[in-house]
Amino acid sequence: SEDLGRVAVVDRKHAAVNPAAFFHGKPITLAEHQASRFIAEPLHLLDCCQESDGGQAIVVTTPERAKDLPHRPVSIAAAASGSGPDQYIMTSYYRPELAGLPEMGIVGDQLWNQSGLRPEDMDMAVLYDHFTPYVLMQLEELGFCGR
Repeated sequence: SEDLGRVAVVDRKHAAVNPAAFFHGKPITLAEHQASRFIAEPLHLLDCCQESDGGQAIVVTTPERAKDLPHRPVSIAAAASGSGPDQYIMTSYYRPELAGLPEMGIVGDQLWNQSGLRPEDMDMAVLYDHFTPYVLMQLEELGFCGR
């Protein structure tokens, strides 16, 4: 529970400094995490996603057109998508056990192979943090750490 709490604390730490974030100015401590009620043990309330659907867009264009735009462009080095057996929406509800996210591992392998980059080449990773255990599983599957 404390390991999951550390994920929640660091997620909120970053959200708290972003003026556009739902949790701007609202960091939490590990003690606050541990004191929050259990939703389904070992998950506390503060391990679970605050429903805050939003939207975003990425404008993709050629490097030639991008050179005249007001912001410095970035190049897309790789793109991949994947889903697991019996996949429905965000997770596979019929798995016999939840022991990682094998589809994330496949997507990670595709990204690393396409880009020629490796986890150690990354300065930042943007992971989906809807529930704290998934952050840890994504880090494992993408090769940022061992299991």
